[in-house]
Amino acid sequence: MTRSRRARTGLSASTVASLALGAGLVLVGPFLPSSAALGGAVPALAAGESFETLVRREVERQIPAVVREIVEKASPIAIEKWVRENPDKVAEALSAMIQKNQKAQADEADARVHALDESLFHAEIVPVLGNPAGRVEIVYFFDVNCGFCKMMEPRLAKLAAENPDVKIVHREVGILGAGSDYAAHFNAGIWTLARDKYPGIHAKLMARKQPLRTKEEVEAFMTQELGAAATARIREAVLREGDPLYGIVTTNSNLAVGAGVQGTPFVYVRDGGMFRGAVDDKALSDAVAKARAAR
Repeated sequence: MTRSRRARTGLSASTVASLALGAGLVLVGPFLPSSAALGGAVPALAAGESFETLVRREVERQIPAVVREIVEKASPIAIEKWVRENPDKVAEALSAMIQKNQKAQADEADARVHALDESLFHAEIVPVLGNPAGRVEIVYFFDVNCGFCKMMEPRLAKLAAENPDVKIVHREVGILGAGSDYAAHFNAGIWTLARDKYPGIHAKLMARKQPLRTKEEVEAFMTQELGAAATARIREAVLREGDPLYGIVTTNSNLAVGAGVQGTPFVYVRDGGMFRGAVDDKALSDAVAKARAAR
């Protein structure tokens, strides 16, 4: 059979459309490029290749470009119609995007904490409960007036009691007002100047149902626990600018900012996990087990 010049040099829109539909495509115009679009070149039949095979080969080769063109030319009305008709797919896509963003943010926050590992666990002048030489290290950011911190307190105490290799570094911050800030400074003073009193006073502060809102309330509580003379001595130290005690809470706050800690409680079990907010006993125990296995 002798092929016509038209068959040898190009395909009509109707022919390409028909063949493309057979291949599962929907086209809006001529599919094979013109000889001008190809710089004068025309798709050629390979040896033993049928005309239909040539068309299918060209269709498959050009699918990406055609799909892009169709998407680019899609009307806003058609897009809106698809969205209305496919709410489940839209919700699924949005959920996936939100989860991806949240994971990226969490990974970034965790990296900021890890970057400050040595500073966070450096406990030369801050309180330490549990075993001071414990190989499983925990850093605990808290505020004495924080309700969720009060929930965490007995869980951390239980954790330390049941795991003699656990060391808990206290990083107290005062983010909930003047009472919180002053209590944080005062507790740093107790640890330095009356260390034996710290565990008991800390436990009582965290068990209080009523917050300490003012400096006067803090001092009244401390006087009851320590006596007037010891309270006055600690007050003088923590309020004396330049005294090491004056800067402890500021250091804790700066570390919290640097590590991206945006609220309390924040519990970081080194090599075990991080908890932004209150968690249950099992989560803490699992984190300690993971940390112990990493040692």
